[in-house]
Amino acid sequence: MPLTPEQTEELQEAFNMFDKSKKGSIAASDLGPVMSALGQNMSEVELKEMSGELGAEVSFKAFCDNIAKKLEGPSNAADVKAAFAVFDKDKSGNVSAAQLKKILTELGEQLSSDEVDAMLKTADVDGSGNINYENFMKKMLSA
Repeated sequence: MPLTPEQTEELQEAFNMFDKSKKGSIAASDLGPVMSALGQNMSEVELKEMSGELGAEVSFKAFCDNIAKKLEGPSNAADVKAAFAVFDKDKSGNVSAAQLKKILTELGEQLSSDEVDAMLKTADVDGSGNINYENFMKKMLSA
């Protein structure tokens, strides 16, 4: 999915703060500060991964393409299933809603407890307190 004009403008403003020579590119070492300017505090591992994807000199187009790709999230159902499997310790196809709530409120986007409760209520289609991968994917794909 392409970036909206507003997203592109926001990225351009942050990018331009570090494109001192106005040549349309920045050093990979500037990715952390650019992402911080966008309100995204990335770990060293994430920054190294991003640098590896983009190279030593990063053009604005390559930067935007990388951000757009990251905004898309997992690229397919197999990626989602692999992420889900990390928490499915007993390989039952289910993950405890309580476990997901703990993870979602403490990591990543720092969702509020109410936001997570609403998400899990939608995902817990049978009311068991567990999130079933297959049911979850059907629900997400029909939304």
